[in-house]
Amino acid sequence: MRTTIRGRHLEVTEGIRNYAEKRFGKLETYFNNIDETEVVLRYEDKKVYGVEVIVSTKGNKYIAKTKGGELYTEIDKAKEKIKGVLTKEKKKILDSKREDKIEVE
Repeated sequence: MRTTIRGRHLEVTEGIRNYAEKRFGKLETYFNNIDETEVVLRYEDKKVYGVEVIVSTKGNKYIAKTKGGELYTEIDKAKEKIKGVLTKEKKKILDSKREDKIEVE
């Protein structure tokens, strides 16, 4: 899995990069076959930061966005949000496979 971290109107320091990589580097535990994770950090105005996470898999993209006052808090919120999206999608896939097995038997 490749992780890209970019900043818009914000300089991505080594500390911010390490923190984001640590948070989003473990997403494969929630969903298999992740090709790329892109994290876009934005400074909007008056101490408002936004975080957008785009997870690309084979054929699908999953997106989570957050906006608030503290950058590190928003990174954590975005991680929890994308974790929920990926967990829900994985459950949906597993449930559909179970239904197929029940129909065959």
